[in-house]
Amino acid sequence: MISWLDSERSLAWALQFWPAMVFSVTTSLCATVLCRRLAVHWGIVDRPDDLVKTHKEPVAYLGGIGILCGILGGVLAGSLYATDRLTPLDIRWLIMIAGGALTACTVGVVDDILDLAPRQKLVGQILAATFLILAGIQPHIQWFGQFGPKGVQDVLNMAMVYVLVVGATNSLNLLDGLDGLCAGVTGIMATGMLLLSLCMLTLGVHAAGDPVRLILCLALVGGVLGF
Repeated sequence: MISWLDSERSLAWALQFWPAMVFSVTTSLCATVLCRRLAVHWGIVDRPDDLVKTHKEPVAYLGGIGILCGILGGVLAGSLYATDRLTPLDIRWLIMIAGGALTACTVGVVDDILDLAPRQKLVGQILAATFLILAGIQPHIQWFGQFGPKGVQDVLNMAMVYVLVVGATNSLNLLDGLDGLCAGVTGIMATGMLLLSLCMLTLGVHAAGDPVRLILCLALVGGVLGF
């Protein structure tokens, strides 16, 4: 039986990435306050209706920009503080994931302001998922067993990335009817992913991705907390 004390990496090893959360919380808090003021000043607000939006007064948009700024700030801080722990592949993953996040956030902000058609939003979501594909971030499922056609299995694995990204994006979008609900749910999921990444680290599961998982999870949790 593998114990956390006898694992390849201890929890103390993960503490070196603490700047990711600290900078994420700080950046997100400052950026959210600024974005809220700008949204109110420019009239970019979510007005209540009798169907889904049950809040009594208009709520400022652009909160997602604040969270994204926190996440990107946390990723940058964690990466710079632990540069010696990151491989070129880790850096590539972080850059491409950040690019996908920036694309998804841009689509969301434009949709809040201009009310994009579903087809236009879908194109943006597919583009965001493409960043992950280009970085080589995808599941490696043997759909037809060990001797199945590799080309077909690769296509199915890439298709799964698109399905997951588009599905997750629209699921969170449906939760965005109440102020703070989407961020709260995201925070719970991010905390769960952080705990999972710590378990994977201490148990030595795919150690090559440990720094990336830790930096992203810490930055995501911090970004939501700052919001």
